[in-house]
Amino acid sequence: MGSNASCPAMAGTAVCPALDNDVAQHHHEKVMLNIYDIGTSCTGPLVNSVLRPMGAGAFHCGVEVFDREWSYADSKHGKDGVFSCPPCCCEGHTFYQSVFMGYVSFSRRFVMEIIKASKKDWLSVDYHVFYHNCCHYSSDLCQRLGVDPVPAWTTSLPHLVGACVNQDCCVASPVPPPKEGRKPMTSELDVNKLSPRGKYPNIGQLPANADYYDLWKAEFG
Repeated sequence: MGSNASCPAMAGTAVCPALDNDVAQHHHEKVMLNIYDIGTSCTGPLVNSVLRPMGAGAFHCGVEVFDREWSYADSKHGKDGVFSCPPCCCEGHTFYQSVFMGYVSFSRRFVMEIIKASKKDWLSVDYHVFYHNCCHYSSDLCQRLGVDPVPAWTTSLPHLVGACVNQDCCVASPVPPPKEGRKPMTSELDVNKLSPRGKYPNIGQLPANADYYDLWKAEFG
């Protein structure tokens, strides 16, 4: 087997020019992204039912390839942080859906080398619930395997939380000023500018009613 040092797949890119003869065998193995609601109670699905319309959610993700699902967690799984489980059966979370990511033409042995190489960049001590978690690892692993990028909504929760902290999503947008040349709405009219006298409408705009006419005459003669 040749050296891994010059292989782009080992550095996080998609294409590796024949590390060994296994790469050329074209297995065409399917890659799936398995997505879970956080936790096993009804809270995770309930929270995500609110967040999904906003394009976000609190998810756990794992990448399935060669009948194993690979993901990332904190110290529970040792210093590496990267661990595997049977597909769609990650302990502690509620399976939600699988997303087809594409095919790889690598052998099982070569895929295991890619996953092994990823472990040094995904240590358990570096885990962060928002910014360096299982969803980000899944995104990185899919990139290394050369398949489709993970859906943006699986990693968008930190951006939504940040927007709310900065009140960007909680404050109504200011009403824009009227466009030049547009006829103003009734609420934008200054009633005192309707009359030459600056106080009442012209008499021609009043109803044909004797009471209004008498009031007008009494005020202005």
